[in-house]
Amino acid sequence: MPRKANAASYPTDMPFSDMPTLAVERLANALSRHGDLVYMRLFGLHLSECRVLAIVLSREPTSLGEVCEQIELDKGHASRLVTRLVSAGLLERHADTADQRSAYLVLTPAGREIALGVRAAGAARNREWMAALNDRERAGFMAALAKMTAQARTILAEELQSSGGGAAPPLPTARELGAKGAGPKSAKSLVVERGALEELRRQLDQLLGGARP
Repeated sequence: MPRKANAASYPTDMPFSDMPTLAVERLANALSRHGDLVYMRLFGLHLSECRVLAIVLSREPTSLGEVCEQIELDKGHASRLVTRLVSAGLLERHADTADQRSAYLVLTPAGREIALGVRAAGAARNREWMAALNDRERAGFMAALAKMTAQARTILAEELQSSGGGAAPPLPTARELGAKGAGPKSAKSLVVERGALEELRRQLDQLLGGARP
């Protein structure tokens, strides 16, 4: 496999802050924050809500399952988003006559107007972001992105298979850290410092009009 053939040339002493996975997470966070700000300003909706509308626009009538698949949301989260959009009068949920246990989603007129705006705003966002690259760089980036996405899904599937698909164990509590001999420094890092508490109290005093010098 290419993954194993190329792994030997990858540096093993790279600082954690320089690792590509963290760089991609920073990039994703910046783009998500930007999208949330843009769509909230333009439409009064969060990025995740706008994505649902855009997916329904491109595939209506569509199902909740298809929405989940397209934007990779778990069913519970997607269901809550759809319920909010239905309550806002932007989506309609109709029973599937062929399967009473299922429903399909369609846009209302108001939802369609916003979804069209979301699509145009999304295109503008991508043009602005991709303007950092020339045509050759853009083609190379998209090709590399497709390969790395496929690779990430491969190693995820492998990890799910080896771990039985279970969730990660919960983080230890401060009491558990102390019991395991993690040392006073580890436990202390979980406690808010006194100086931070004093600063917080000073700010609260100012807000309440009773600030002390």
